[in-house]
Amino acid sequence: MLGKFALLDPIRDAELHQEQVHTSAAVVTIPMFAALGVALLVLGNRATDWMKSDEARPVARKVIILGFLAAGFALYFWQQHQLAQFGYR
Repeated sequence: MLGKFALLDPIRDAELHQEQVHTSAAVVTIPMFAALGVALLVLGNRATDWMKSDEARPVARKVIILGFLAAGFALYFWQQHQLAQFGYR
């Protein structure tokens, strides 16, 4: 739902040449929430155990989080580029 409201609806509004197009920085979180949802769906309790354990992989977690944030910022800038093509911002 976040992807629809924060990412797709502003682009659709721009395509329809609405007077105002509202964007949200929440676009940055879409890849992380999508991956978390898939991980929980596929792995179940093993995913929550891995996220809770303090002993292993603290560097790997940080790299994964930074990777998803980078993907989120790329998605945000792509959205801004798409809106600029329609003459917004």
